[in-house]
Amino acid sequence: MSIEQSHGKARPTLPRSRELFVTGKDPDQSNGSTEKGPFAPAHGRKFRKGRWSAFFAEALGRDVDSPGAREIGRKAWKLYRGYLAELPCVTVSTRSLCAARARAATLADFYASLGTRSGPHTEKGATWLGEALKWDQRAERLTVTCLDVSARQARTARERQPTTIIDLIEARAEEYLAAARSSNGGEP
Repeated sequence: MSIEQSHGKARPTLPRSRELFVTGKDPDQSNGSTEKGPFAPAHGRKFRKGRWSAFFAEALGRDVDSPGAREIGRKAWKLYRGYLAELPCVTVSTRSLCAARARAATLADFYASLGTRSGPHTEKGATWLGEALKWDQRAERLTVTCLDVSARQARTARERQPTTIIDLIEARAEEYLAAARSSNGGEP
């Protein structure tokens, strides 16, 4: 790469297309797609937003082979996404707590439905309902922990010093406006 100088400025010269080497044939972009398009569920590649989505989807068992476990995993995934939407601050630790909370709530629901179907007055039904109660208590404890951790992290994020130049300018502008308001009786 060479540097050219014009109008008092130094610029790198970009290579011309004839100077570039040939890399070979472009890969077939339609490989693995279905007649419904590349984003259809039957497509070979998974397109998921976010770097943690695939990790927690696998941890919750959303895409397992067993039909019963897959249904529980899908319900847990839906709860997990709903729980995340309610949090004031979303980090990896709160995502992990939400995943455990969603799993516990889904298993509590599963065991409660088994106990109800078996009959709550039978020995087997009482066993299932006892198991549901244990998972429900775990989900409640995880709810409190998750909300507490998320609230603390949100408070810490608000108290943190601004780090970008835009944050610094906004902070200085707020200080200036507050000082101007106090000296002018509330008017900037």
